[in-house]
Amino acid sequence: DRNNRSSDARLLDTPRHKLFLYANWKISQPLSVGVTTQYESERYNASDASLQSAGFTVSGLRATYKMSSGFTTRLGVENIFDKYYTYDDGFPEPSRTYYANMSYQF
Repeated sequence: DRNNRSSDARLLDTPRHKLFLYANWKISQPLSVGVTTQYESERYNASDASLQSAGFTVSGLRATYKMSSGFTTRLGVENIFDKYYTYDDGFPEPSRTYYANMSYQF
């Protein structure tokens, strides 16, 4: 069960608390800006629950521009504050990353 009431064993790789926030601001008809924030509390990550990874909060930012020709361009940055965090102890997640993409809708 989700709260593991049937056993004293700790649930592995599962944060006790998790929160995801997303906001999007449509600046004009073709242009919008979005921001995300994700919080996860600590988690146990060894097979015997002897190791614990710290909780973390990471944020991202993106801009989207929809062209009249059906193309959409996105530019963004993930982990904008360059936070060091891990899901599994000793295996860090990527630092700040940038991305750009373009899509076409027909």
